[in-house]
Amino acid sequence: MRRLIAPAALAAGLMLASAALAAAPPAATADSGTTTAAPIVREVVGRTEINAPIEQLTVSRPVSYAGLNLTNPADVKIVDQRINRTARQDCAQLRNQDPGDPTIQGGHCVRTAERDAKLSLNSAISAAGSLQ
Repeated sequence: MRRLIAPAALAAGLMLASAALAAAPPAATADSGTTTAAPIVREVVGRTEINAPIEQLTVSRPVSYAGLNLTNPADVKIVDQRINRTARQDCAQLRNQDPGDPTIQGGHCVRTAERDAKLSLNSAISAAGSLQ
């Protein structure tokens, strides 16, 4: 028995809080226009009553804000759009693994990934504001 759980975050090479935002070079990020699929990580997180493994699948990619000013609302909107696009792509990749899993259907996966990434974005915005 296999169970998919929506991604906890779009993880990055440089972690900010618990989600996915990195000031990475644009060529190495999900928003660079490439469509290379991120690797899916499988982890056994428990067992069913009949001792079948329960797997959690996560997919992670960085979302860059390199070259953007996080104190500028227009630039923050660009990062929000990148987060949304990356979340949709990564959740679609998970849906391809198990189309019937309810945790990645109906937008739950995208909302969870966006929420977690935006927690890190908010931390980065606060840090950028305190530097000015």
